[in-house]
Amino acid sequence: MAGTDVTTAEDRAVVQALRTFKRQADDCVAALYAYLTIHTVAGASRPIREHVNENALFWNIALHALQSALILALGRVFEHNTPHNIHTFMQVTSDNRIAFLRVALGRRKAAIFDRDPEGLKSYIREARSPRPGDFSRVAARVREHRKAYLASYRVLRHHVFAHTLTTDPDEIADLFSKTNIRQLQRMTTYLGTLHDAFWEAFHNGGRLTLRRRRHSVARMLRRPKVGRW
Repeated sequence: MAGTDVTTAEDRAVVQALRTFKRQADDCVAALYAYLTIHTVAGASRPIREHVNENALFWNIALHALQSALILALGRVFEHNTPHNIHTFMQVTSDNRIAFLRVALGRRKAAIFDRDPEGLKSYIREARSPRPGDFSRVAARVREHRKAYLASYRVLRHHVFAHTLTTDPDEIADLFSKTNIRQLQRMTTYLGTLHDAFWEAFHNGGRLTLRRRRHSVARMLRRPKVGRW
């Protein structure tokens, strides 16, 4: 039940922060998983692998573009010198946590229950709100992911992708050797779950529950197919 009547400054600040952060999270996830899917599908199929090798220049350019898009997108999220980043998102949601209270949720949902005031009372009575400890817990996890970004990806962004500060192949290879694909998968999928947790708490009520997402492309591709496009 996502329909809401956004009327206060606090509501508007949270909605704008959610929209902006979703775009940033989606940019990271799209770049990483497009890159991984190409590698996974090519690795699992000999005909596809041969086709990729026959057109190696094109695919190398595409993969490099996806690498660049990912690292630059991560920089927009985790760097603090950008106007919209994960620190800004956390600050806005924390500063406007009044928008997550049940009374605020009830005000936003009032139009939906216009002819059912008792239904609104029941809905709000059963709804939950994030606690101060929820914001602190999530913020601590965000700091862990930012620390990982600073340790392994910031220098790669500055020296290779955003600026050409390092050109020696061995030095570049050394920078890439400090990255970890599983860490990247956890980091990027976390951004999506972070957004979804705040979105759900704001629009439908609830604690800040971050549900883990699948992050293995191979496992995703093995999932049973339901229906067809």
